[in-house]
Amino acid sequence: MLVKGIWSTCALIPCLVVPEIGGLNPFSRLKTLHLNISKNIQLANPSFNQPQKVDLLLGADVFFGLLCVGLIKLCDGQPTLQKNRVGCLVTGSLWSGAQGGQNNLKSMHISLKEL
Repeated sequence: MLVKGIWSTCALIPCLVVPEIGGLNPFSRLKTLHLNISKNIQLANPSFNQPQKVDLLLGADVFFGLLCVGLIKLCDGQPTLQKNRVGCLVTGSLWSGAQGGQNNLKSMHISLKEL
């Protein structure tokens, strides 16, 4: 698969195609209205808070090769953004109305388009 990042970065990634990697992730919609994410920050997956199928599972060698220098701490009690060649990744605790409390988001979402 040829993957194009947001900064004119391209990578050819060998892939094993399988019918399904896992269930929906996250399993329920997460509230994001309280997040202070600036409009000029491009997220790797702008709809990270909505349940979606997993499209691609990256190995550690590929994942760490995509990371860039830069963490953006939003506020106390809010997630951190990690700069990446395909956009910013959202990581940390988010409020989920479906669960009635804070949840640790244990997944990373990147929206990829096959070229």
